[in-house]
Amino acid sequence: MHGFGAAAAAYSTALSGASADLERCVLLCNRAAAYSAMDLNRKALADVDAALVLDPACLRALMLKGDVLVVT
Repeated sequence: MHGFGAAAAAYSTALSGASADLERCVLLCNRAAAYSAMDLNRKALADVDAALVLDPACLRALMLKGDVLVVT
């Protein structure tokens, strides 16, 4: 697995061990960006929505959500 797919897999692995909300929010945003780069927009949207549950003011999640919604 290479590139964005490998990144998404690595973020999934990291998420399984993350317990702090801030850490989970960052990992979800990173995985969403990887999914978006692979045109997996539904998965990206699910991740940004999960990140926004953890931190509704997360600017990165809000920006990623906007990007994903524009292309879908």
